[in-house]
Amino acid sequence: DSSVCDVAELPEVSTLDPQDNNGVDGTWSVDQSDDVYTYTFTPTGDCYNEFSFVVTITSSVDTVFDYTDSSVCDVADLPLVDDLDPQDNNGVDGTWSMNQVDDVYNYTFTPTDTCYNEFSFTVTVSDSVDTVFTYTDSSVCDVTE
Repeated sequence: DSSVCDVAELPEVSTLDPQDNNGVDGTWSVDQSDDVYTYTFTPTGDCYNEFSFVVTITSSVDTVFDYTDSSVCDVADLPLVDDLDPQDNNGVDGTWSMNQVDDVYNYTFTPTDTCYNEFSFTVTVSDSVDTVFTYTDSSVCDVTE
């Protein structure tokens, strides 16, 4: 069994070999049920069994990175496209591009495999950048006796 991301990637019945590896002739047919396509080879001889394989159309998968939207004070602190990882966290290869609109820099990862979605993050150049901590507001009781 295998999978593809687009119907256009499915094998055409007319391109499948009309003869198996042992020289047995036959015909191919394909049945569809939702996103599952079952290809069946029916041999012309009575003593040969049918052969089938399944191709499933899968939805696109998101690429995963640890990059997040952020802000910097100076253009010199922007990430360089060439310094960004050419593989996502799951080993998917691709290329980065950057687009600037005013003080907002949008970085986009385009995977080489069309089964994966693009990933983007934005860096804004700002005169005032908030500091970030993981501390949260809390209260304590003074238990003195």
